[in-house]
This record gives sequence, structure tokens and C-alpha cells, in this order.
Amino acid sequence: MLMQVVEIYYDRIQDRYSLREARINSDNIEYTRPNRRIVLAESAVPTGLNTSEGFTDIHFRSGVQMTIVGGTDKLNTRQLLRG
Repeated sequence: MLMQVVEIYYDRIQDRYSLREARINSDNIEYTRPNRRIVLAESAVPTGLNTSEGFTDIHFRSGVQMTIVGGTDKLNTRQLLRG
């Protein structure tokens, strides 16, 4: 199932964090966990980001990882939990 999320990533060219929309296939997610490593100073907050939002790391079966804005509640947990 395709889902639209907002990814936060470090843009090395601009030397700051940026946001971009991404579509992910929830069937390919291996696991998720809260990201507590990203701590943004007030001056480093990307445009359009609410400072109270948390971040979640998503790990895919292919070994690729991405960090999205928001908690796991942004993901459809009914699709993720099979068993």
C-alpha cells in the first residue's frame, strides 16, 4: 500500500536539514523506531516544520533507511502488523 510521508534529510550542499515529500510502500517496511538523534536549533528548523513534531526512522527490507516527520501514527499500523 502506497503512503505519502514527509522525509527530513540533511542537504550537504546547503548544509542544513530540508523536507521533501515521498511515497513509500508499507509492504516493504521491515521495522520503525523513534529518531531521537535529530535535534534542531530554532534557526535550523526547515520551513513548514512544526517544532513539536517528532521523527521516525523507517527501515526497509532492501536495507534502505529514511527518516520521516511525525511518529509511527503517520503509518497505517494495521497494514504493518501482520500476525
